[in-house]
Amino acid sequence: MIETLNFHQVNNVIESWMQLQAVPKYSEQAGVILFRKLFKICPAVLPIFSFGKDTVVDDEFLKSPRFRTHANVLLRTFSGTVDMLGPNLEDMRDTLVALGRKHKRYGVNKEYFEYMGIALLETVQELLTESFTAEQKLCWEQCWEVMINMMVEGLED
Repeated sequence: MIETLNFHQVNNVIESWMQLQAVPKYSEQAGVILFRKLFKICPAVLPIFSFGKDTVVDDEFLKSPRFRTHANVLLRTFSGTVDMLGPNLEDMRDTLVALGRKHKRYGVNKEYFEYMGIALLETVQELLTESFTAEQKLCWEQCWEVMINMMVEGLED
């Protein structure tokens, strides 16, 4: 289990996140792509969202203000977390443990965080195309593992 991140890992994640933010309308695109991927990878996560288990994930739903708002909140959360990356991960730990605690109320389990990580990486890779390197992907995987471990602390409280 990875507990810390080195400068190289952090730098690669931050650099690729900044590249993603430079994509026109990145938050709209990333939100739709990410949730499409998440719901495809693990349809069982749908009931934990406020839109409800009976929601049909189609183009109309993905254009709805309710969905767009949720997707934007998620992307702001990712941005805020990336902003906390650095030599001292305690602030990020506190934030992600609290996030894990919050998600425990919704019935989230560790596997859902893992699926979100897969969807997130695939989204970053899709939007950055060939500029997203294998090295950056590895750094994201390592970073996401650290983040999951922190959120799981909150789930297990």
